[in-house]
Amino acid sequence: FEYDTLIHVQTNPYYISNLESETKYYIATQCDSLITSCEEPILITTPQIKSLPYCEDFSSYSNYTMPKSWVKFRDGIYNGICTGGTDPYIYSNEMYFYGNSSTTQFVIIPAIEIDSIRNVDLYFDMYSERHEYTSIVVGVVTDQYNINTFVPIDTFRNTSTYTWENNYHISFTSYQGNGRFIAFKGVATGNSSYNWRIDNL
Repeated sequence: FEYDTLIHVQTNPYYISNLESETKYYIATQCDSLITSCEEPILITTPQIKSLPYCEDFSSYSNYTMPKSWVKFRDGIYNGICTGGTDPYIYSNEMYFYGNSSTTQFVIIPAIEIDSIRNVDLYFDMYSERHEYTSIVVGVVTDQYNINTFVPIDTFRNTSTYTWENNYHISFTSYQGNGRFIAFKGVATGNSSYNWRIDNL
């Protein structure tokens, strides 16, 4: 086994920079003189959002598919991109949340190729089936696959039921961490289940 680059790792997790997007890299570990090799390549995905402004209206997706490199987490079956159909909970070209107070759900966008997330401003539209019971918490995670790294920045709740309210705005200037993944946390209260949606990010 021969390697091209040797990195002295002193932190966990450790972030490797200057990788090619969606390129297969062979990764091995070395402890003293012992090197362990990987028989299969590991797919490393680097930041997909290379420049700003970045816009997503979900018009290219159907049913519960997700935009490329977006990650969703939910302890149930509902949550995804919805574009109509016989299911009464499916709507057109929107990011859809559905649940009650026992539901945990996140949608996390790809990393942004930028020096600091504090330089980002985010705008989006939001719909609520029952605005008094549903809200969106926007924040940042350092690990796209670990919702325990979520740091909330601001909470958004519509003022009316069954309506779209447009052009919500959030600035990340108050964020003090080094995360580059913006996350949307869907929050519902009460025992009944409701739907709420976001669009035009």
